[in-house]
Amino acid sequence: MKAFEVTSITNFSVAGEALLAAGFVLGRTQVAISARSLWAVALLLFAIGFMIGGIDHGFFEPKGNTRSRLIVQKVSWFCGGLTTYLIEVSTAYEFTSVRVKMIVALIGAVQLLIFLVLATKNHEYLIVMINYFPALLFLLICNICALGSGVGSWYMIAGIAVTIGASLVELVGVDRFSPVDRHGVYHLVMAVAVALFFLGGLALKG
Repeated sequence: MKAFEVTSITNFSVAGEALLAAGFVLGRTQVAISARSLWAVALLLFAIGFMIGGIDHGFFEPKGNTRSRLIVQKVSWFCGGLTTYLIEVSTAYEFTSVRVKMIVALIGAVQLLIFLVLATKNHEYLIVMINYFPALLFLLICNICALGSGVGSWYMIAGIAVTIGASLVELVGVDRFSPVDRHGVYHLVMAVAVALFFLGGLALKG
């Protein structure tokens, strides 16, 4: 089995896991717009993005960087940008006041717009990682500060740590587990992060 095929399989596996997690979290949501409901939609978009990524790696990338491949890749990245935005807003809904929620939503919208423009012109996945780092940092700080009050989540903190580890794997380029390349390793590590974010999401307000 070729690396492209294995990477595609890992993409679809994580997408399925995230889709299942999104369903469980959304099914336990009682408020239409809440930290939990927003987190569930973020997981759903994450799943869609990874599913499109699986289509990219499995069916388009083997044919080279064609125009069709770039379009599919960008759509996957755009899903990542939307996921990042929802993580930021969900975090604001969980930990901040109404005024701060509005400010975060506005700043996040500007960040999303800038990301969409840059992602359209840039062909390096690094741009996606740079975009979601502030959201993870915001989520991390809020959870750590709220641990004393019982609102902070160790699951979220662990999920962030695992995500950062997965990103480092991708950046460094760990290709020692053929036919699982660095993308495949990244996806497998992210599967652990999704499980932690699912558990953390269940405890959010909503």
